[in-house]
Amino acid sequence: MRYRLNDEEAVSENLDGEVIVVNLQSGTYYSMLGSAADIWGALLGGWSTREIADRLAQGKPRDGIEADINEFVATLTAENLLLPTDSAPNVSRVEFLPSQTYAMPELQIYTDMQELLLVDPIHEVTEEGWPLQPGKEQ
Repeated sequence: MRYRLNDEEAVSENLDGEVIVVNLQSGTYYSMLGSAADIWGALLGGWSTREIADRLAQGKPRDGIEADINEFVATLTAENLLLPTDSAPNVSRVEFLPSQTYAMPELQIYTDMQELLLVDPIHEVTEEGWPLQPGKEQ
């Protein structure tokens, strides 16, 4: 199975090996390091979960790694960060070179900044402009 970023609800950025993803609908943000960041990059690069498991196995039991990846992907889809896609693999897909030895992928979930991340000044604009001033009629 292949996946794509749910770009209607999420944005992501790789910052020096750490992937940060923000769910724009919930205000929740996520951090992925190590194998989780590698898997995320490979998924967005057009690799299937099976192909990722093959690449990460490197002499280790592949079935356990694929089960870990499938569980990780299930969490990502449940959080509305990824969507399954039926599209054929991209011929020019990104090369997948794991940055380190495989470790179980971990998704760190943060909700402490939801209110700040959900601020949308575009919807807070009146004829008088933005920001809204306290005590002014809307």
